[in-house]
Amino acid sequence: MADSEQPTWNDTMRTVAEPLPLLTRAYYASVMSVLQGMGAHGQWYQGWQQYFYPPEKGPNIVKTYDIRQNLPVRPWYPFPTAITDVAALYVAAVDDESLPIDPARIAVTGFSAGGNLTLGLSQVDSVRNHPRAPPSAIAKRRQYKVGSSLGGIRAQRKDWILGLAPIFDWAYIKVGTDLRDPLLSPYFAPRDHLPRHVFVIGAELDFLVCEAHQLALKLAGKQDDPRFNTVPGRPEPAAEMGKLELEDPRFAWEESDAQGRSVRWLLVPDQVHAFDVQVGRSVLGDEVGVKDAVLKTEAYVKLMGEWLLNKVWA
Repeated sequence: MADSEQPTWNDTMRTVAEPLPLLTRAYYASVMSVLQGMGAHGQWYQGWQQYFYPPEKGPNIVKTYDIRQNLPVRPWYPFPTAITDVAALYVAAVDDESLPIDPARIAVTGFSAGGNLTLGLSQVDSVRNHPRAPPSAIAKRRQYKVGSSLGGIRAQRKDWILGLAPIFDWAYIKVGTDLRDPLLSPYFAPRDHLPRHVFVIGAELDFLVCEAHQLALKLAGKQDDPRFNTVPGRPEPAAEMGKLELEDPRFAWEESDAQGRSVRWLLVPDQVHAFDVQVGRSVLGDEVGVKDAVLKTEAYVKLMGEWLLNKVWA
């Protein structure tokens, strides 16, 4: 397909119009059941492990709020249940005077589906217009390098999570849902409905990175700038393992506007979806890739903390 024939936002499907065939839904439901079962066992084990061996940097305050009796598991609780539940938790926490929360220094963050969730959360009226504590910042979170020196799944032709994407879509989005609802697709949200400062982080080998990149470009007003509006990344691997590339505008930039709002973009080179958590590292398939993921996770966390302290809350 030529560049001039590439579909635009106006050409894409507006709603989920047709229910899937029965057998497809049964298959997707079985996959979701297996994934949820595996996740439940993992959380159970992790809970007991942390009970007997608390992490050194764990929270010193843990509280629960009576928002929903049962975890909102897909597909029984589709969009927008997760957003409204998280919004209720946000309001409950910031209104809780027993918690040492500085209402002037609140940021929300999330990766993968959580990144989309944070952008939806910030648009909910009870959060965006909270009298004491609207969020001041948010941090959200392709091309594969076949034949390169990268090992494991980083050199494969397809993203390791690509096959699960339609299952997650089916489980989360009801038939008839407007796909341009800003709570579902924050790309369509007005800029003033989002926090003043937004930090978008993408992984170069993640099939979702182009969407994240387009969001950052739109928020920064860079969509028509040919220096930035290209396919994120490059075809060759990075020269040095474990390093972020902060001087290359393909991988990092920051833009501020006259209203004092800012957008920051960071592309983590040579890494895949969920590289910063154990489930993603477990499928990388090579020790070098895991070490690279650990080092780059530490680097971006440090960078994000410095951004909050020196830019957002300065």
